[in-house]
Amino acid sequence: MKSSKAPFFYVLLGSLQALLMMGVTLGSVSGSTAAEQSTSPKPNIVVILADDLGIVDVNGYARRFTGANVEQMYYETPHIDRMMSESLSFSQAYACHLCSPARASLLTGKYAARVGFTTAVGGNVKTFYNQGITPPAGYVAQDAIEWVDQIEIPQALINGTTLDALPAGQPADEGRNELTIAEALEGYDCGFIGKWHVGGHGSAGWQPGDQGFSELSYFDEGGSPYFNWRKLWNKRKLDFPKMPQAEMRKGVTGPDFGQEYLTDELTEHAVSFLKRHADRDENRQEASHKPFFLYLCHFAVHTPFQAPEKDVEYYQHKPTRGWNGQSNEVYAGMIAHLDRSVGKILETLQASGLDDNTLVVLTSDNGGVMYTDPLATCNLPFKGGKGTHFEGGIRVPMVMRWKGTIEGGRWCDVPVDCC
Repeated sequence: MKSSKAPFFYVLLGSLQALLMMGVTLGSVSGSTAAEQSTSPKPNIVVILADDLGIVDVNGYARRFTGANVEQMYYETPHIDRMMSESLSFSQAYACHLCSPARASLLTGKYAARVGFTTAVGGNVKTFYNQGITPPAGYVAQDAIEWVDQIEIPQALINGTTLDALPAGQPADEGRNELTIAEALEGYDCGFIGKWHVGGHGSAGWQPGDQGFSELSYFDEGGSPYFNWRKLWNKRKLDFPKMPQAEMRKGVTGPDFGQEYLTDELTEHAVSFLKRHADRDENRQEASHKPFFLYLCHFAVHTPFQAPEKDVEYYQHKPTRGWNGQSNEVYAGMIAHLDRSVGKILETLQASGLDDNTLVVLTSDNGGVMYTDPLATCNLPFKGGKGTHFEGGIRVPMVMRWKGTIEGGRWCDVPVDCC
């Protein structure tokens, strides 16, 4: 049985709480009456989760926290900045220090440690499940047996016990079955695109389709190549021969939209999903006319650092290279494609007529990476980065846009978290 307690979707709850704390109701923001709100259709929801995007990687946030002008900065995020001008931006949004815990928390509305995720592990992690071992008392099959983190800087947790898959009601979950936001959104069409990383690295029974989503295009791993990724995503040979399943369920590529670069391809999958729903709304097909929840989890800007050559060349010669310690031209190109993705999602919503009734959330799973060589980014004026509990590791950008409902161009200083 699923838990009777529905999860809180932290970004939505946090924003509504913030509005109320500021003395502003949704009715007064949108100008609608209570009666009008009660008869209005359920809103669509689009969540864009970036991976390792630092809080000052976005120009609008960098401007707020450094006081610099955009022209002085190295990265370029014009589309996200435009979204911020139409949104409520949170100055104190906090996430876990690593990706899997943050994703488990966001999906369930629970603290990650309560769910069982305390760190993020790679595909080479040994679990009782993938080693075909009956777990000892007090453990479950998807608990990690061992994990040696190669990050050499001081971290919040090293070699701790952690789950490798979000409980989904499988026999190996020993009676645990976490209720996800997709399962809680009754009557919604919930689509998942991108990075999963809470499914036991290809364990059958713990993938997005087992947690309330339609699997549009995804990969159950911490990182992915940005070029030539399709063969890896469709791999079916078991990584561990003693896994109690016939083949890997690490991912599916879905339809091929012809994009060479992963961030662009995932964006096209999202655009296709949105257009499909716009067509259904226009045709008023009763059987398929329902609100949607699109969860787009980009791999950008996680390692490996890869970007199209033309973007790398542009940033390699940009005069502002080195501003605020940011000088990685490949990373800058990756941010540019993430930014264009956000722009294309917003353009599609506007062109398709979905804009007025769609809440769009953009955030990151943790802070920017500061342990790579060459350095990925710099989170100044905040200390530290991903893998630490300093502000640079857990303070993230978070932007919420809902045309006609949330007044744009404003900042909220009320803390919200997904920890």
